[in-house]
Amino acid sequence: MNKPIVQFKNIEMRFGPNVVHRDISLDIGRGESLTFLGPSGTGKTVLLKMIIGLLSPTAGSVHVFDQDISQLEEGELTKVRQEAGMLFQGGALFDSLSVFENIAYPLYEAGERDPLNVKNRVFETLELVGLPEVAEKSPSELSGGQKKRIGLARALASKPEIILLDEPTTGLDPTSIRRIDNVIIRLNEELGITTISVTHDIESAKRISKRWILLHNGHVSADGPVEELIQHNERVQHFIEGNWNTGE
Repeated sequence: MNKPIVQFKNIEMRFGPNVVHRDISLDIGRGESLTFLGPSGTGKTVLLKMIIGLLSPTAGSVHVFDQDISQLEEGELTKVRQEAGMLFQGGALFDSLSVFENIAYPLYEAGERDPLNVKNRVFETLELVGLPEVAEKSPSELSGGQKKRIGLARALASKPEIILLDEPTTGLDPTSIRRIDNVIIRLNEELGITTISVTHDIESAKRISKRWILLHNGHVSADGPVEELIQHNERVQHFIEGNWNTGE
């Protein structure tokens, strides 16, 4: 692996009496395409939120770009979030803003004031996700798949080095799923962006990632190249076949 861009060091996470992570340590290399898998409640999205400082572990530390996230001031944390964009599960668009304004929002938040620069960047990201024609529409006029792609465009606006994707294809039809998958693949393979995903869609996970990490019972249950895990790891085989209980 090349130099880690994200490091989880001895992570423990509790929500009251509920222990989600017990002792998780792993490195994510720059330019990787990785997906977290596991049953519901295993803290996959929690790990994504830790990367951008929306949650802090009960114990252990998370390092992003060689910085301990928990030790950063708010201004420094904002910079990290500009370099690590996140697509939330619901898209999280502002209904009161147009598509253009939604994508422009993080640019203005980052201090960009040149209208031409903003316009150019917004349309660059719309081209990336294949939706340049919807700039003036409101989110209410978009399909579910389009909302996901616009959410992804907004996450890309600040030209991040990392994209975090929380259930990017949930609730979408097969055509929309393929479109989202193709954008994610392009981001990684053509632009070199590190993609870190959480999904229950196994077929999508096969397409968009080269590495899987399977979480269970607070620990990393399996970690490795996708094809190798599918062919040789019994826990992964049981999980993707829907026979998880018999595999543990």
